[in-house]
Amino acid sequence: MRRLISRLFPPASEREKGATIAFVAVLLVVLLGAGAVAVDFGQLAAERAQLQNGADAAALAVADSCAKSPSTCASGSGDLGTTYGNANANDGATTIGPPAIDFTAGTVTANASTLTNDGSPSMILSFARFLGINTGSARATATASWGYPTRGKSILPLAMNVCEFNLNSSAATPVMQKILTQGGGGTPDCNGRTPSNQIMPGGFAWLMPTGPGACELTVGVGDWAQTSTGASAPHGCINAVFQPSLLGTNVAVPIYDDFRGTGNNTYYHVSKWAGFHILGWSFPSTQQGTWPAPTNNNGIYGYFLGFSADPSVFSGFQTSPTPQPGAMYLTKLIG
Repeated sequence: MRRLISRLFPPASEREKGATIAFVAVLLVVLLGAGAVAVDFGQLAAERAQLQNGADAAALAVADSCAKSPSTCASGSGDLGTTYGNANANDGATTIGPPAIDFTAGTVTANASTLTNDGSPSMILSFARFLGINTGSARATATASWGYPTRGKSILPLAMNVCEFNLNSSAATPVMQKILTQGGGGTPDCNGRTPSNQIMPGGFAWLMPTGPGACELTVGVGDWAQTSTGASAPHGCINAVFQPSLLGTNVAVPIYDDFRGTGNNTYYHVSKWAGFHILGWSFPSTQQGTWPAPTNNNGIYGYFLGFSADPSVFSGFQTSPTPQPGAMYLTKLIG
């Protein structure tokens, strides 16, 4: 009788033991769930961050390629996107689909998704599988735009003629050029409107700095920029800019396609921005770097080279006309 009673009504200590086992079982499920969240979902979050970096880099790289050569960038965009996507993955593997390029809007959209080293599109989860979730994957997307700046700032207020800039348009490699400011022919007149075939007597092509720096110029496409006459650079430019450290660097320069007025009242019509790689210069008070013969003239030496402008300095976004080699461009993430 006692045995029957003990089985039907076990001691309190045994009842507590059974309750403890049940509690531990429930707690184990909770801990596994927490582990799944902490480890597996943390791993997925890290994967998504890498994918976002890869998508950003891929979109910007393809946009940069399209800014330089819109007619050819689409053919290699898939490989280019994959290269930058993989470079931003810790395991060096990412799925980057063919970027979507909108040439009218000047945008590139890249999509990235999980790819493991064994070629699987999903990652094996360590803890979540105990909850019935065996694998997981992540995705990311990015959109970049490209265009050509319409307004910006230059540390070199030297107007360059579209005639000189156009020499690069049909060249497979950059054309080394002397951009003359006075003497030895001076700045050419593309349209032949002056008897000397120079924009101004002496070929002056300096622009009046707008500040705040002694040699800084802010100007926009379509503006008429006033000249600064004289063979030398505007006051303060030599000390501020024309130092040995300028050699071998790229600078932004405005390109003009028309002019009006005479003397101090000459104005240049800015048509675009270009990049110029400086290899040397010669002015009455200074000469640095390479300056090929004849040496009895003034100006700068180098070649036009398109490069990505700083969005904090340049603004305005136009996707046409099709750029020529040497044109400056802008790329930025927009989504």
